[in-house]
Amino acid sequence: MSLLCCAALALMLPGKFYPSISFTSDYRYNGVSYSQRDPAPQASLHWIGPHGWYAGFWTSGVDFNDPGNTSIEGDVYAGRTFDFGRTRLGGEVLCTFFPDKTFRGPTYDFLQLKVRASRSFDALTLGAVAAWTPEAS
Repeated sequence: MSLLCCAALALMLPGKFYPSISFTSDYRYNGVSYSQRDPAPQASLHWIGPHGWYAGFWTSGVDFNDPGNTSIEGDVYAGRTFDFGRTRLGGEVLCTFFPDKTFRGPTYDFLQLKVRASRSFDALTLGAVAAWTPEAS
């Protein structure tokens, strides 16, 4: 039923959807292996809408070797880009969660806010990204 509702919503939204399914040899985040250096399946659904809006969902297998055998990461994100000639600005909200973490203790879940800026100079584009994660360890 929920799959049918998602398909109906996708048909009603303006813009385009881009699905992907892949396998990585080692899922790493900020240089740290989230899969114990083993392969991990990954999938995503990205939506690009009108006026610079975008949103999506990304998921991956994980292995933290923790007491609860956490095995799934999910990311939900939404943002918008603004173009001013050769300058592009953007903002994004990202929510990362681990739905099968069952043991007591600190959470792996986090919220992250990002801002981006870039400027094109003929064949060269310079850019910067800043991210803030409240209550991150």
